[in-house]
Amino acid sequence: LANALAAASKNAYLCSNVGIHFDNQLDMIRRLLFFYILTATQIVIGQSYNCESLPDSLDGIPIHLFAETDAEFPGGEEKLNLFINENLEYISELPCYTGHVYVEFIVMPDGKIRNIKIVRGIQDLIDQSVVDIIKKMPNWVPATIENRAVAVAWILPVKIG
Repeated sequence: LANALAAASKNAYLCSNVGIHFDNQLDMIRRLLFFYILTATQIVIGQSYNCESLPDSLDGIPIHLFAETDAEFPGGEEKLNLFINENLEYISELPCYTGHVYVEFIVMPDGKIRNIKIVRGIQDLIDQSVVDIIKKMPNWVPATIENRAVAVAWILPVKIG
């Protein structure tokens, strides 16, 4: 136990020296896992995702990359996929496109979706259709930190084809 505490203290010290603060060891693991997944996503989508492009706040409300409980579409992931599939409209004049459109947005503390933008698209009309779908979404169940609703950034891959 003493060795584990010493290692945790050393990790917290090293991270604090570079300006990163973790509330506890679980928080550190969650954040490092998020950055690992984000890095893997960068490789998969073939472009760098720049967290600096996210605003620090919207209307004075801080934007978080992490939360204790994630924001969630009403009814969960299955209902989210159903909503997207029911609302995705293909334009008949377009050739057949397949792949994923990656869309970024902020889920606000009241569950509303804000700052929708395409991170990586397929084709302009398809990308705009995805943005229109996100705009139609009902309010989400907001993310929380210490039982308080917070604004969080999301990147959602939408499968096309």
